[in-house]
Amino acid sequence: MLRLSLLELRFASRLIGFHNRLYVTNFFFLLASNSLHTSPMSLATLPTIKMTRENLPEGKGLCDYCTAKCCKYFALPIETPTERQDYDFIRWFLLHEHATVFTEDGTWYILVHTQCKHLRDDNLCGIYETRPQICRDYTTDNCEYDDDWVYDQYFETAEQVAEYTEAILGRADGLFRSPKPALLPIL
Repeated sequence: MLRLSLLELRFASRLIGFHNRLYVTNFFFLLASNSLHTSPMSLATLPTIKMTRENLPEGKGLCDYCTAKCCKYFALPIETPTERQDYDFIRWFLLHEHATVFTEDGTWYILVHTQCKHLRDDNLCGIYETRPQICRDYTTDNCEYDDDWVYDQYFETAEQVAEYTEAILGRADGLFRSPKPALLPIL
């Protein structure tokens, strides 16, 4: 049976990094309790330890450990809406499946959640040698591998844009309050 001291456990978790301590702790707890040997646990149920930029092995890239996030969407800048019609166009975008709109540093973008048709099951490029220039120019220096990206604003539905439009431009009918609701029926 494997027995680990608290000091060994802390050392191992520091090697992996702060963000993964829970995974490391759970993994070593499973080893220390010998549950890996006494229960029919598959490897698929073991915790996954995510590689960090700081612990990247020599000669390896982040893409070797990624789920190919950058190959599962594309985002294009759009004009900043200023009029009601501009917001209505954004509402139209969001009436289509797999489309969202976000803002980042004052710039508006349409984001289309769609996977590249050449992305293989192992999350590698099926046309790597002949991939488009935009893929060749992309680096992992500022990619979303680290999961710490947050948008200034994020719209998933046309209703969210309609509410935002009303908050920014006011109601289309010029009123400031919602109409008085109908009275409840007497039973």
